[in-house]
Amino acid sequence: MSMNSDPPALPKKTDIIYGSVSSITADLHFMLPSGIYLPMKALLSATLAEVKERLFEEASKDPINRILKHKSFYLFIAINKNGIRQECGDESKRLSELELYRFFFKVQERVGNVEDKIIDGTIGLLISKNLSEFNIMGGEVQECRRNLVNTVEKVLRQRGSDSHLLARYYYPPKVASGEILPDLLMETLTEDGKFNAIFYISQDGKQSNTEMRILVPACASVNQVVFNVLNPTLPVQQEHEMDHVLKVLGESSYFLDGHVEIIRYKHVRNALMRGEELRFKVIPLKVLYDSLPRTKFIKPVYADAMVPIEKGTTSLWSINPEITYFITIKWISSTNLPENYKLQLQACLYHGDRIISEIINTPEYKFDNDQFDFRLEFPVPVCSMPRSTKLCFNLTATSDNSKGLTLKRFKKPIFTALAWANMMVFDYHGILINGHQTLHMRRYEEEPEECFNYIGTTDSHVVGTTMQKIVLEIDIPIFHRTKVKYPDITEITNHAYQVNPGLKKGTIELGRMYTSDHIDKLKKIINTDRLVELEEIDLQYVWDLRLICSTCEESLPKLLTACDWSNRDSVAEIEVILQRWPEISINTALELLDYSFADRSVRDFAVKNLSQQLTDDYFAEYLLQLVQVLKYEPYLYCSLAVMLLEKSLWNAHIGHFLFWHLRAEMHLPELSVRYGILLESYCRGAGAYTQQLDLQIRALKKMKQLTDNLQTQGGGYTQDKLREKLQEYSDGKIFTMASPLNPTFLLDGLQSTKCKYMDSKMKPLWMVFNNQEQLGKSVYQIFKNGDDLRQDMITIQLFRIMDSLWQDQGLDLRLSPYGCLSTGNQIGMIEIVLNSYTLAKIHKKYGGGAKGAFSSQSLYNYLVDANKDSKQIDNAIKNFTLSCAGYCVATFVLGIGDRHSDNIMMKENGQLFHIDFGHFLGNFKSKFGIKRERVPFVLTRDFLYIICRGREHTDAVAIPHMTGFRNLCERGYLILRQNASLFINLLSMMLSTGIPELRSIEDIAYMRDALCLDESESTARDFFRAKFAEAINNSITVSINWYIHGIARKS
Repeated sequence: MSMNSDPPALPKKTDIIYGSVSSITADLHFMLPSGIYLPMKALLSATLAEVKERLFEEASKDPINRILKHKSFYLFIAINKNGIRQECGDESKRLSELELYRFFFKVQERVGNVEDKIIDGTIGLLISKNLSEFNIMGGEVQECRRNLVNTVEKVLRQRGSDSHLLARYYYPPKVASGEILPDLLMETLTEDGKFNAIFYISQDGKQSNTEMRILVPACASVNQVVFNVLNPTLPVQQEHEMDHVLKVLGESSYFLDGHVEIIRYKHVRNALMRGEELRFKVIPLKVLYDSLPRTKFIKPVYADAMVPIEKGTTSLWSINPEITYFITIKWISSTNLPENYKLQLQACLYHGDRIISEIINTPEYKFDNDQFDFRLEFPVPVCSMPRSTKLCFNLTATSDNSKGLTLKRFKKPIFTALAWANMMVFDYHGILINGHQTLHMRRYEEEPEECFNYIGTTDSHVVGTTMQKIVLEIDIPIFHRTKVKYPDITEITNHAYQVNPGLKKGTIELGRMYTSDHIDKLKKIINTDRLVELEEIDLQYVWDLRLICSTCEESLPKLLTACDWSNRDSVAEIEVILQRWPEISINTALELLDYSFADRSVRDFAVKNLSQQLTDDYFAEYLLQLVQVLKYEPYLYCSLAVMLLEKSLWNAHIGHFLFWHLRAEMHLPELSVRYGILLESYCRGAGAYTQQLDLQIRALKKMKQLTDNLQTQGGGYTQDKLREKLQEYSDGKIFTMASPLNPTFLLDGLQSTKCKYMDSKMKPLWMVFNNQEQLGKSVYQIFKNGDDLRQDMITIQLFRIMDSLWQDQGLDLRLSPYGCLSTGNQIGMIEIVLNSYTLAKIHKKYGGGAKGAFSSQSLYNYLVDANKDSKQIDNAIKNFTLSCAGYCVATFVLGIGDRHSDNIMMKENGQLFHIDFGHFLGNFKSKFGIKRERVPFVLTRDFLYIICRGREHTDAVAIPHMTGFRNLCERGYLILRQNASLFINLLSMMLSTGIPELRSIEDIAYMRDALCLDESESTARDFFRAKFAEAINNSITVSINWYIHGIARKS
């Protein structure tokens, strides 16, 4: 047909009235943005969304159309019967409903306003990803973006313009749970239950410099305290709403829950426990509300695009059971493959960590082979494959010139693994994937311990660099004439009741079928920790009792492990059992988000429980793990991503750290789409806070540039030159921002004369920031460039959780888990703990140099010197004893290695703490095959001299002190042992980080052994006592190591 000839007229209205619309076809004509004309036929009953789907499918076959973005970015333009140009925006309309002059369409990109494009550009810079890269990606990316941005709109609509809700978003209150005050907190109060605090009154935003020192009743509500400050001569009235609010001086932290007792605020508790001064401002509530940033949400163009409904699908479970799954290997690129090697591709089907098929191999072939067409048949019926089945590939090589390269787990020297790739068998809509598929294989960074990297990403949207890329092309057959779809919940439920009518019975009725012996045996299996691989007979026992498992607390993970996921009858039963399962604990929910549990219903159930039970404070504590397990989600859009996004838009502090945890890994190609989409949605909802994030990114870039120069120029870059450059940046407002490490601190430039670079290899920067608030304290932080801080982050996080568990049991071991944040590839920030010194420095000053490592009195003399009166000295000894016990237990359980006198520090108030956690989980350093650390934890003579209050620990008088100290350690150890599953779960959730010392379950086995989980509590206590004695008896080896370290450092 000529472009100059008129297209055929539309069917007459009478044809539509008297004929069947579903059977009438029409000729359609499209002019694409690429300049290509494309004709097409379609039924008049087809919707515009369906027409667009087909059009872009046809257009993609022409290489010139690869410049097109995803279809959701375009709409149809046509001429209506009145001769007027018309946008066909409603894509749910059928062709028969359009009143057009002709079916001649121009395909035009949707027009976004200038503000929308500016937002896109800003977000791209924030997340280090050009959003135009997302625009050209496939349907899963676009649908995920659309769903997440609609979540953003929903939350912002719920939050509305209410000032109180907006204030709680920007300044979320941090209140401790529980009504009972810990004994150690009570000790900080006066006899009548009060504490000292300083108040400043602010009117109309202007702060008075006049301070008021007041004894505050710990049990008073915040409103009562505010009333007393504003009306010091009047008696405190009963509870009533105040038009003023309490603010922490020097921090953007407000006590917005006025009815809550002031002692329940975590800032108050932490300050009292540390012996720090409490300082507050009282400001009018109106001043706070007027200062809140308000921004308009701009909905992106892609948010309203129509999603075509899948039609004409066949249920997977209706496929003939005799039809098994197979694929054909069409081609593997030889680029970057080793010559003179024989290659072989292995394939296998996985569900979570469970293999559900045999390993199928191609024949061996030479690297220059161009004859493929290898058919790989899996002995698995198509109809039995679970929804989250993953197809995993492993490319191996065998040398022609040798017997082969070995892997540790193989007895024979067979091959070495080169690269891997994974893909889902079903797409994000549950449609069985077929046709030609191109996968980009990723090289192994080091020798793998497993044949397949089944926990690796399945994201098909990302490719590696050209140098790393190995392309695998496969064909998947069409197993039915229509699209095959995984069954819906109704079909699954009906099938379950059909195969097991017992599912209709109640739990109590089912329970009568089993004796107490049955239940006791079930509980014994359930209580086995997750690192123990259960025998098949035990798994079968759990499955046999599946209908009453819900009566056994925390049994769900074991039941899911016992399920045969390649048996659709079992899968259907699990679905029904899950629907009526009672609430699970937070710990169990975290476990279900591990890579072992791939089923989407299971993961949704876990997220639902976490969303309902986790307070914001606990959510923030576990955020590091929740971000990591996003990698285990089979599809981009998932309930976990939604929960993370929603929490971040109700709590700005959670949003702040979600942003940095995600952005820190955006340099990894395999995560840049999954994390980038979530970051984009967060930034669209964060509004004005993105300005702070932008300032932080700019400041971090400047600090990185400085440390890059320091590392390359070495001694040529003097401290004065550094301070001059920092002052230049400070004058340019580069460092006027919320702190990335702690956003409650608002920074206002640098005190450049106090800044310096430190003398370690990577030249970290010691930074001293001004506080934006008048009378606010300076903020001290270290910037690091060249060190991976992720292991430090995990270790410090676990210290915080240990501290919390101990305090819940009334045991305060005075840990000092300082702030640490990885903000990118090998860069980040660390909090400086003021008034503290390394043991090496203390030994040098009070012990006569490196030989001070052998002195039993150097640390004690330091404490006596730093604390002038006997009461302060007693308090310092108590702080040291408690904190030493805490770190002895914590470092032992986590297997912290490389403990020398430069990474153990002490505060002037006696608190001991550890820093720099480059080795953990029992990965101790060695030299010439000899382990440097020959003690389970550090407990040297000078430590014991303080604990024994200035006496040698061998003195008879010191025995009560030593016994008390050992009891503290044992109590702390047993509390951690009772919560072992939590620590194992948290570490397991971090296996995807790529941290060298945390790559497999075997790495976590150290903790299991340290906590003696196979034994009784009394045996575990004896085990720890033996380790305690070993630490003391071999402490001389620690002193020798410290002495050598001191000499080496001096030289």
